[in-house]
Amino acid sequence: MERRFFIMYQEIPITQLTGYENAKPKKALVRSIQNQGFLVEFPVIVTLQDDGSYRLLDGRRRTAAAKAAGLESVLAEVSEAGAALTILSHATRSENPVAELKAYQELQRQGMSETEIARAGYATLGRVRKIAKLNRLIPEIAERVEVGEIAPGVAFDITRLAPEVQRELAQKEKITGPLVQEYRQVEREEAKLSVDGLEALFEEPEAATIEDVFACLSEDTLYTILAEMPDDNRFTIWRGKIRQALQIQAVEVAIPLPQPVAAVSL
Repeated sequence: MERRFFIMYQEIPITQLTGYENAKPKKALVRSIQNQGFLVEFPVIVTLQDDGSYRLLDGRRRTAAAKAAGLESVLAEVSEAGAALTILSHATRSENPVAELKAYQELQRQGMSETEIARAGYATLGRVRKIAKLNRLIPEIAERVEVGEIAPGVAFDITRLAPEVQRELAQKEKITGPLVQEYRQVEREEAKLSVDGLEALFEEPEAATIEDVFACLSEDTLYTILAEMPDDNRFTIWRGKIRQALQIQAVEVAIPLPQPVAAVSL
């Protein structure tokens, strides 16, 4: 079924907008708005709520920057598209994957499956499933991703951490890719120690020496290798190692096994 949405532009007082309160705009963006005003080419996107206020679908940082720059209102697109428009507004960038996740969840609440969302053209099925991984983020981390404190790529790495590790990470003032990698490494090390015998699975196997290899071969095999080895000075050391292995095997065979002690009757 064809979907049609009504869109109109209007100046909306910032006091009537919600959803930008925790956004942290860059100083350069604030200065740009102070010098040039709010660019009409880049309106924010909002949807009207039941209480008469407007919820931001796109433009949280621009709105926060406008308020910091002293503006009382912003130019906005008021749309009934809701979740669909949020997805479309993020289709060409990944700056706010949590907002995109919420939009997919809204479509699913409306009865659309992941496959139907993809068929409707909102995003590829792979994209929908990738964004769904952000459900693994604890709320404290998800909020910081949504307001732009944590880069999208770093957010996906954080989804691999256990919730208790994420809670510890959330206490950090700045969360970067290298920091997340450190936490992942610590988590792996702790996993090795938490299960008996598991640590051995992560250990690097010790490299076998040529003597170890020769010790595993039978006497006939060693003699065959020695007979087929070229009569060349380059193989002198190898011939010596094979003869040494044969001597060791000969010694081991020659060692008599201990005889059982006969019982003595008294």
